[in-house]
Amino acid sequence: PIPVTALAPLVILPFFGVRTMGEAAAPYMHPVVVLLMGGFIVAKAIERWNLHTRIALGVVMRSGSDPSMLVGGFMAAAAVLSMWISNTATTIMLTPIALSVARSVSGEDDDPAFTYALLLGVAWSCSIGGLGTLIGTPTNLIVVGYLNQQAGFDISFLQWMSFGLPAVILLVPAAWFVLTRWAFRVRKADGLSGREALAERLAALGPLSVPERRTLAAFAVIAGLWILRQPLAGLSIAGASPFAGLTDHMIAILGVFVVFLTPAGGGEKTALLDWETAESIPWGVILLFGGGMSLAGAITASGLGAWLGGELSAIAGLPTIVLIAVLTTIVIFTTEVTSNIATAAALMPVLGA
Repeated sequence: PIPVTALAPLVILPFFGVRTMGEAAAPYMHPVVVLLMGGFIVAKAIERWNLHTRIALGVVMRSGSDPSMLVGGFMAAAAVLSMWISNTATTIMLTPIALSVARSVSGEDDDPAFTYALLLGVAWSCSIGGLGTLIGTPTNLIVVGYLNQQAGFDISFLQWMSFGLPAVILLVPAAWFVLTRWAFRVRKADGLSGREALAERLAALGPLSVPERRTLAAFAVIAGLWILRQPLAGLSIAGASPFAGLTDHMIAILGVFVVFLTPAGGGEKTALLDWETAESIPWGVILLFGGGMSLAGAITASGLGAWLGGELSAIAGLPTIVLIAVLTTIVIFTTEVTSNIATAAALMPVLGA
């Protein structure tokens, strides 16, 4: 399994004297790994109380009754949710809802265009939405982790959103156009039956429960701290700067404490999150991330990154825009057959050099 393979640096690097065990092991709890783990755990609280389903249905219900607009609504919901919870979890949650709507809209019609556009729209938008925030997808954190560790350059949550969010806003409508106007040409038809199916699902959730309200409040506080972290860090009160040491990683772990210590309320004799639920976060991704960071550190420390960078000096001499185009093309086709995280972790030290 890939997560087990990700543990190989702990054996190989010390055995061959490339790095000590301490140096090889430290990246497995690198601050960006902590941020990723904290984000996963907080997201589990949202999933536990089905708050993500309510948010998704609320977004889609505002998209209108035209089938192509329903596709757009699902894509918007997928993108918004995947900025904060894992792309996989968002897809798993939205797919059965999308299939239910597709059956309602298509009825006896054998034309599968709407169903294809709807399901692919969810998949694409989850990947696109992951670009929007620092914790949207692990590859974002690999870049930030490398820059922080090797270049001493820190990108804050808000700074990432300042270019990640516009990318999402541009790419989701572009993907919607490709799917509904080009690839499948979704016909204009009566989509009221699809809206009725959505309304039934939303009604079945009932009114917003106390646990949902408290989870939403906790998440709003955490997201607000991430976004406002830099202004808070510069805040001075009576000559003191109480938040000067605040980091995104600390906020993530603070969020973990909040969801574990806040009573769910509403008759539930538990906190917003319990460990049994938290245990189901994708630990394999966290191990893979740590292994990638450990390997990246070894590539840099051993001089291999500098050597590879020198070997690619011909490419480095290209105009910047051409260089970016070449690298983007290589990475896109590489990640068709390999893990996004593994590709990013292996390439970052080379590109850095």
